[in-house]
Order: sequence, then structure tokens, then C-alpha cells
Amino acid sequence: MSRAKAAEEQYKSKAYCIAPTPGTICENCTIYDYENLKDSPSIVTYFPGGRLGNAITAYLTLYWVQLEYGLDTYFEKESYDLLKLYFENVDNHKVLEEDLCNWKNFGFQKYQGNIEFLGSPEWRTGNAVQIYLAKEDFLRHEKQGGRKFYKKYRKQSFDALRLKEQYRRHAELALQQISNKVTNSIFFFLCRGEHYVHSISTIFNVNNLLR
Repeated sequence: MSRAKAAEEQYKSKAYCIAPTPGTICENCTIYDYENLKDSPSIVTYFPGGRLGNAITAYLTLYWVQLEYGLDTYFEKESYDLLKLYFENVDNHKVLEEDLCNWKNFGFQKYQGNIEFLGSPEWRTGNAVQIYLAKEDFLRHEKQGGRKFYKKYRKQSFDALRLKEQYRRHAELALQQISNKVTNSIFFFLCRGEHYVHSISTIFNVNNLLR
């Protein structure tokens, strides 16, 4: 089974809000209303699949289209919970399964193109969009684009996810220990989330921190 297919099957079985229910996390979920959606900024989600690097990539990608085009962004809960383990401020997106009532009713369309075109009239208003990267394009990030957003929103990207204190301390110590072996500054947020998690893994080994 392909990575994308496995992710789709996984999300089918996840719990999600069906209707506003007082006293629960579903209390304020948004019900699908075509008349309201058609004139509103498009809603966008991204199912990353995989592990931490994929989740960070999806989180930043959604953040960039939110900043650039004012799109209404939703992050799926499993990846939200994963990022909450490591970061203090996972708060730039709504949670798909909690903030939309029966999110499957919104009819998300897979978007496999360059995210820089999501600002076009065709996509910017009245759509439910699922940013999607096919397995065969997984290492071809030019297909998805967005490099200009990293440059444009570099500060926002750097501040988008702040490591929890225990991980920051460990990272700072590790960076001090290897500072004599590198010639360039190391930034936790590089152009892609995969690079970011590679930095985490090699610099201060997240797995060891969880023991």
C-alpha cells in the first residue's frame, strides 16, 4: 500500500465532530453551509502522513498560504497532537476534526499543484482544498512550490513553532558541542520541514529525549 493510500485509510477511522455539542470540544464546530462558504476564503488542510518532519512541513505550508492569501487553515488532529509533544505554540491553525462539524461533508478537493497558485481566483474563494503531494513527487518539492514563502516569511516561520524548554536546553548544549565542527550558522527552521526534523534528529536526537 502506498504512503498516501495508507494515510487516507488511517484518517478514515479517526474520530471527529459531527455536530455542535454543548460542553464538548465540538461545541463551536462549523457546520457546512454552501451559501456561506461560496463567498468566504477557501478552507485548506493538509494530511502529512509520516512522522515529525512531515507534520512540520504541513504546518508551515498551511501557515504560508494563510499569511499570503488569507485562507482559512485547518490542521489534522493527529499531527497537531504530535507537534504539541515538542512545541509550546501550536496555535496557528484550527483543528480539522474539532473545528469543522463532519469535515468530510465539506468535499475537500485534492490540490497537487504549486501552492503559490492558491491565490488565484479559481482557488482563493469558496473551496475546500486538501494540499496533496503524491508519493512519486515526495522528493520533488518544486512540484509543491512555496520556496518564495520561506524567504518572504522567514521570521514568521522561525517563530511558528517554539521548542519546549527541555528540548531547547538540550539543543543549545548540543549546538555548543558541535560549534567547532561547522562553519555556517544552523537554523532550526530551514526551507523544508524535512530539513528541520533532520536537524533535530542529528543535533539532539529526539528519541533520546523521550526516554
